Parts: sequence; C-alpha cells; structure tokens
Amino acid sequence: MAKGTWDQEVERHHHPRGYDYWWMIGRYTNDEPEAEDTDNWALTHGYVAITPTQIDVTAYEAIDRIRNWNL
Repeated sequence: MAKGTWDQEVERHHHPRGYDYWWMIGRYTNDEPEAEDTDNWALTHGYVAITPTQIDVTAYEAIDRIRNWNL
C-alpha cells in the first residue's frame, strides 16, 4: 500500500432499467514516489505486490462499555 490521492474518483451513470449507479474511476497520484516499501513501488518496478488485509468494524470500546451496563 502507499499514501496517495485520487482525482475524479467516481462517475455517475444511468442504467437502462431506470436507476443511477456510480462507476469507480479516477487517476491515482502517488504522494510518496521515492518510498521503496510500497505496493506502488513494487508494481512500477515489475514485482508482484501481495498485501494481506482484513476488515474488522467491531467497536471493541463499545463492547467494553456495554459489559458494564447493569441490565
């Protein structure tokens, strides 16, 4: 992964079935082009970049507060 910004990130379209949808597009600007420890650097230099990720949206602080509720 690398720090960067996106320009013109989404584009609105109208589907033939009558609803609007958003198409993800854009232009990425690498904000740290000299960093050699990013996926962007690896890809631009002919390497494969593998970044394990996970999504955990659990509010652990809220769970701790709820445990203290006197129900």
